[in-house]
Amino acid sequence: MRRHVLAPALIALVALGLAGCAAADDEAGPRETPSVPQSLAPSATDVAVDEQNADEICEAESASGDADTCVLKNTEIEGSIVFDGTRVVKLINTTVTGEAKIIGAESVVVTDSDVAGDLEMLANTDAVVTTSTVGATLTVDGGKSGTVSANEVHGDLNCSGNGAVKGEGNAVSGSAANQCAALG
Repeated sequence: MRRHVLAPALIALVALGLAGCAAADDEAGPRETPSVPQSLAPSATDVAVDEQNADEICEAESASGDADTCVLKNTEIEGSIVFDGTRVVKLINTTVTGEAKIIGAESVVVTDSDVAGDLEMLANTDAVVTTSTVGATLTVDGGKSGTVSANEVHGDLNCSGNGAVKGEGNAVSGSAANQCAALG
C-alpha cells in the first residue's frame, strides 16, 4: 500500500519541480553571456581542443627509436601539434591538418610536408624547411641558423632574431619580412 501511495506522490513532486524551473519562452527574454573571471580564462599555455599530444604521436609513430628524437615519415596529424623541448624533430612527407609549432629543438627538418595552418619554429638551434606547403604563415624566429627553400607559403614568411637564414625559390602569397625578405 505504501508503494502505491509514494510513487504517484514522488512523480507529482518531480513534475512540479521541473515545471517550476522551466521558464516560458515568451518570459525568458535575451540571455546574458556569463563572464569568465580572468583567473579562469584560457591562457597561451592552455592546450587547444584539437591539439595533438606530440609526445604520444612521437612514441607511437617515430622512426627514430630514441625518446628525445622524433622522426615522423608519411604521417598524418589531425589538428594542431606543439613540439616543445624535443631535441630533434623531423617531419618528412607528413601532413598536419592544423598548425604546427616547434620550440627549443637542436635540429628541425620539415621536408616534403603539408601544414594546413601556421608553421612556427621558435628558438631552435637549426631549422630547415624545404619543399613543403604551409597553408598560412611560416615563421622562423630566434634560432642559430635556418634554411628556407622551395616552399609554397599561402601567407607570410617571417624570420627574425636568427643568427643567419638562407634559402631560395619560395613562393609566398603574403609578404616576406625581416631576415626572410630576400627569400620570398
